[in-house]
Amino acid sequence: MGQESGDSVLLTPAVLKLEINSLKELVNTRLNSMEKAIEKSESNFTKQVEKMDLLITTSVRLIDSKIGDLQTRTNLHEGSSKGMKEMYGWIVGIAGVMIAVATFFVKKGGI
Repeated sequence: MGQESGDSVLLTPAVLKLEINSLKELVNTRLNSMEKAIEKSESNFTKQVEKMDLLITTSVRLIDSKIGDLQTRTNLHEGSSKGMKEMYGWIVGIAGVMIAVATFFVKKGGI
């Protein structure tokens, strides 16, 4: 850095110009390095957002599928329940007819 004469430094215009140019190069190098780091950070951030989007989309599709399965099962259960109620009605009806026929024959005097 400049010429030294004892304890003081002699700065000539040429030395100042060299020092300024050296500092400009250092600043430019650091700026380029920072720009590359920012670009890399932005790229990584974008990749993370894309991965999260894929994860959310996949999760929503899975949940939709499970909801569809539950709806199907609920509909089948309702149909089964309705069928059981109808079967119970038939059993009660047949039992009622059998009791009526038996009562008729008992009152008439015999089977």
